[in-house]
Amino acid sequence: SGNFTLKAYFNRIEQVLADSGIVLSDLYPQITAYADAERNRIPKSARVKTTSMTGGTIVPGITPTIQPTFATEKGPSYSNTLNLGLELSYEVDLWGKLSMRYAASKERISESQEDYLAARLSLSASISDYFFRALYYTTQIQLEDKKLNALSELISIEKDRFLSGLV
Repeated sequence: SGNFTLKAYFNRIEQVLADSGIVLSDLYPQITAYADAERNRIPKSARVKTTSMTGGTIVPGITPTIQPTFATEKGPSYSNTLNLGLELSYEVDLWGKLSMRYAASKERISESQEDYLAARLSLSASISDYFFRALYYTTQIQLEDKKLNALSELISIEKDRFLSGLV
């Protein structure tokens, strides 16, 4: 079953380590990439024979779009759209906010580890205390059993003396 308090301290260490990883990730650039593809059916009555390209150059924050439209004499045409994007962001730590947050998270890790070790030590002390109490009471019971046997033997001797008329 385990000790729930000790397990809670251990879980707290894991939580603080995870939080520290999140804080640490803020010190590095964030890169996000995305892609999107779409195909649309255009009925014959609504189609226009064109090919277009928007966006032109790949610049951060601008998503190029290529949209060719294929017209056929018979039946509908289809429009294909492909969007690609890449974003890069980085927070410059001019005033040390991010590094201070990371240093604080490392301190929380240390505190949590110390709390866990203190709980382990407290648990060990409690187990030792209970062990020695059990040993003491076991010894007391053994002594009381010996005392009871000695008193029973003394009663038996006195009873024999009384029955033989010596008392």
